[in-house]
Amino acid sequence: MEMLRPQFTPRPVYDLRGLQLPNLAVLGDAWGGRQAWEPDSAPPPAQARAAPRSSRNISLARSTKDLVYMHAQKLSDRQADWRRRAADSLSSLAESSNAAASMVAAHSGKLMRCCKDHDPQVRGAALNALEVLVTAGEGLAVTSYVPDIASCLEDSESIVRRRAASLCRSVADTGFAVFVAPHVPKLVRCLEMQGAIRVTPLRTFAALANGGEARAVVDAAMESMLRAITDPLRAVRIAACDAWASVARAGVQDVLRHWCAGQSGVDDGIVCVLSRISRVFLDDADVKAKISSVAALRAMLEVDPDAVAAFCDRHLERFSSTAHNMLGEDGQELRERVEALRRACQLTSHTYRGRGAICSNLLAQAIANDAESDSDGEGEMECTICRIGLKSHGAVKALPCTHVFHVQCIDKWLQWQGVSRPCPLCRRRPSSARLAALSRQVVSTPLG
Repeated sequence: MEMLRPQFTPRPVYDLRGLQLPNLAVLGDAWGGRQAWEPDSAPPPAQARAAPRSSRNISLARSTKDLVYMHAQKLSDRQADWRRRAADSLSSLAESSNAAASMVAAHSGKLMRCCKDHDPQVRGAALNALEVLVTAGEGLAVTSYVPDIASCLEDSESIVRRRAASLCRSVADTGFAVFVAPHVPKLVRCLEMQGAIRVTPLRTFAALANGGEARAVVDAAMESMLRAITDPLRAVRIAACDAWASVARAGVQDVLRHWCAGQSGVDDGIVCVLSRISRVFLDDADVKAKISSVAALRAMLEVDPDAVAAFCDRHLERFSSTAHNMLGEDGQELRERVEALRRACQLTSHTYRGRGAICSNLLAQAIANDAESDSDGEGEMECTICRIGLKSHGAVKALPCTHVFHVQCIDKWLQWQGVSRPCPLCRRRPSSARLAALSRQVVSTPLG
């Protein structure tokens, strides 16, 4: 019986005997299947040469879309190993380009279903793929699944909890912190676990504070953050100090000061918090932790300038001697941070302790200007709120921006309907600490 041989199509043979050496491009065109031109003829136009390249791009896009679709279908495979590999492949495709990330984002619902898989490796790979989508600019496609992602913070496997906390941090960093803020209590429960997993929730708190959701952190997480400042793990201490500094600079100074006052009484609550932060600087052997603690102390100047300046004045010599003993580039950075803290405390002390003298000079200048205007016949100096002269309505008050108003007018203006409002002239918004100092020191006697 004669065996059937497979039929092969012979490769076309091109006659290249008439070609000259400089026309080597013809060889590539011949093997590429394009129409070759004669050696003596003009080359084809640029558009004709660019057409095959665009066709290759289209085929590449189609192949990427087909790959994404194929791996997305594998997310429903019966074998857990294939589901994990499909999630890892989608992560790699999303990292390759923005176009591929948008294609993968269309299948984010399937990735979210894998986050509830019975295999912890599949759940971790799916959360990692969603985080890659967020960092690639497709965070809007993931925000609708944040409640389901937050449920993974209570997973039994530590790797899944860590991936979920990291995904929440990425969502908060990319401008969607408002979706993560309701789930701060679940992040706080992650701080009660053991191991380095506690670093990721602390970094998430810092991202929430930088994203405008510091109030949610103050309401639910400050006590856990304060305990984490003295944690045995170095990375946890550094992350806790960084998160505390981010919250202190996030514009919730009034709420944070009220929380600090409730820790150990109204008088020494802020001192208790400052002592715990300074303990990291004085007792910690790690230079990075010392740098983070100095940054937290400087950020606390925004919360209570008088208390922090007084506290730093008492311990500044110990701070300087400790920083002087540190060597290397980190030691140099630590000395610069301590020097910046010293200058900030001196500026704060000068500003707030001399506020009464400054405002007295302002009011004296207002009296002089008012007398000069009366002598010139231009009329007396007016309050810009009520449009009545400063001699009327009794006492006057000067804001930190040096603008002077009637006491009754500016008090009603600043706290109109319970909302803090800026200065009527320069639109600067004084903090409540400065307003409290003004109410104690800056109210003067009536002009004239």
